[in-house]
Amino acid sequence: MITERYFHCFTQLNEEFLIATGGCLKGSAYQLRSCEVYNIRNNSWHSVTPMQKARYYHAAVQVQEGILFVFAGRDEADKYHDTIERFCNNSSSWSTINTDIKLPPRRFPHAVAIDGGAQVVIFGGSDNQKTLSDVYVLQTDSYRLELRNNNTGVGLNAAY
Repeated sequence: MITERYFHCFTQLNEEFLIATGGCLKGSAYQLRSCEVYNIRNNSWHSVTPMQKARYYHAAVQVQEGILFVFAGRDEADKYHDTIERFCNNSSSWSTINTDIKLPPRRFPHAVAIDGGAQVVIFGGSDNQKTLSDVYVLQTDSYRLELRNNNTGVGLNAAY
């Protein structure tokens, strides 16, 4: 890795490459926009275009070969993101995804999973007030976002 980092994501980009996105700079609380691609075949790293926003505690998923979505997280001011960024490996470019409804509430750390390439499921995390247990589904072709389960969550001070 070129830039040592923590609280980042490391996600498959295609059969040959993995991508490290964001996180915090080793030994500091400085949040990163930078991204690095690891070539599995020749064991090498190279930098690619940085994300539009610095973020850590985010989630990322490959939605199709060479296309990555990055969800939410926290930023340089330690504020929550409610944004989704899309990376295209062919053009090495990032863009913001505009969904048809308001994005899910700001959250970190949370999970995302791809369902057959057609939709991404976004689940859980925290909004710093409560643990979230809502489920959102994003259609990868139309960017249609749907709330599937609206559990309000459990307060962070609740006993488990």
